[in-house]
Amino acid sequence: HGLVNTIDNTTELSEEQFIQIYPNPASHFLNITSNSNEISEIMIKDMAGKVIYVDNFNSKIIINTEGYSKGIYLIDIKNNNSVYSKKISIK
Repeated sequence: HGLVNTIDNTTELSEEQFIQIYPNPASHFLNITSNSNEISEIMIKDMAGKVIYVDNFNSKIIINTEGYSKGIYLIDIKNNNSVYSKKISIK
């Protein structure tokens, strides 16, 4: 009997390709682009888990980060039942 064992990494790989967050580290602004035409929700949290920014965007958003304290932040982007998370640094 033949057993085929597949590991499905397509979601992670495609999300990595479709979402760009730059510059990282950021100081004045953050660009986030997605080649998805769906509305995505972006949430930025500090390392204590406090939500400091939430918005919806379609394919590109620019966030002013000048008022943010220096440190590491977590960005969650949700769309189409998937979540993409990335840590960014504000300097």
